[in-house]
Amino acid sequence: MSKVTKMVVVSSYAPILSKIYKLQFDLTIKETCFGVLISGEEEEMRRATDYMRNEFGNGVFIKERGFPMGDVRRCRADRGGGARPGFYQLEREIKMLPLIEDSLNNLDEEVDYKIHPYDQDKKMNAIKLQKMIEGMYK
Repeated sequence: MSKVTKMVVVSSYAPILSKIYKLQFDLTIKETCFGVLISGEEEEMRRATDYMRNEFGNGVFIKERGFPMGDVRRCRADRGGGARPGFYQLEREIKMLPLIEDSLNNLDEEVDYKIHPYDQDKKMNAIKLQKMIEGMYK
């Protein structure tokens, strides 16, 4: 069997960490600012993720992590500090999770969601862009 690492994020507070510890899964677990990282053998990981999906329903989101915990390619100490690559994207995704959970919970209902169109043809003025760039370096 091979080891896998997954990221577990919830749409709102849920006691994931205490539940996983209580059931004593044979996993390495690390609490993060967005949820938990879990690492272990595939079969044990499947048992734990199945449990979390049953326990927390549509409010739990689980995705594969490309690197194991402690990997020097992701460690801020080895990279000289700063946010990890992909952190800001994850932070943005997390803000949308309550809406996604609500949508999943209401799949059978006819809900009229308003989609705000984005004007993709609108181009930014080059002078405005230059001022934004200069502002970042002041």
